[in-house]
Amino acid sequence: MTTAMLLHLCARVAGACAADTVDRIGGALGLLAWALGLRRQVASQTLSIALGPLSHYRRRRLLRRAYATMGANFLGLLYVGARGPAVLQGVEIAAPQHFQQQVARHPGVVWVTPHLGNWDIGAAVLAAAHGRLQVYARPQGGVVFNAWVTQLRESLGFSVIMSAHGDRRGAVSAMRGLRSGIPLGLLADQGPRPERGVGAWFLGQAVSCHAGPGHFAWSCGVPAGTGACLRRRAGCYRFYHSALQQPTAFPSQEALLQRLLDQLSCLIACAPGQYFWQHRRFKYAMAAPSRPHPDGWRDPQVLRYSGGVKDGAKGE
Repeated sequence: MTTAMLLHLCARVAGACAADTVDRIGGALGLLAWALGLRRQVASQTLSIALGPLSHYRRRRLLRRAYATMGANFLGLLYVGARGPAVLQGVEIAAPQHFQQQVARHPGVVWVTPHLGNWDIGAAVLAAAHGRLQVYARPQGGVVFNAWVTQLRESLGFSVIMSAHGDRRGAVSAMRGLRSGIPLGLLADQGPRPERGVGAWFLGQAVSCHAGPGHFAWSCGVPAGTGACLRRRAGCYRFYHSALQQPTAFPSQEALLQRLLDQLSCLIACAPGQYFWQHRRFKYAMAAPSRPHPDGWRDPQVLRYSGGVKDGAKGE
């Protein structure tokens, strides 16, 4: 009870501030975590594996930016909890006409995003565009905190389906929704244990990946796309999106999954300072199909119709 009251109190305080103020305070808290060395070695190693050798200055700059982003996102949760859908006033959509056409033409879509930028606001953008959205998510922290986060997310206009290993009820519910025209949102960049994942390429590494993005789209016969809500400056965001991928254009479910992972990798490479490098993404190496062009994911053309991620996002 005390935890819930404290969260609601903090949300009221954050809601009384301007969006840019919340981002700046959160960014300062993130930089404090960086200065204290919290998971800094893990973040540095993950960054180096993904992007290759970096100068000390560039690695330090990207890591500081990543920590500031995580701090801003954490405090932003409190702000979003107080403001609800009003947070979308600070968001613009890249290539808006194309985005609206895709949404109108395909009500049931599998949208995939990485832990890049602000994924909660990104989901709110999709919920507002489609009119509804279901999000497949894992429980967050303790019971009280998870209930609070779920209530917060549902106040943004989307429903949360909790996933649990071995429990197929959530997956069945998500597929039923897709077939009835309700889009599905997935965070698909974290590495599951090998017994729960499939081998695929992510950020140039053959690792265990979630099969969900390809499985849901392929099984339900609906298109899949990727997107991310990147921070342009404090309190201001831009939502980037890819062209939708039709399952019929791919020879297999695995090929569709790989295209989506390549798009996520490209998004992250375009704005590495806004990615969550603090988790051990490459912990579980796993054999993956050979690739004729291992670095093909670095090509910005992978993200057609994205509106120019490199030009519009404050990636570093």
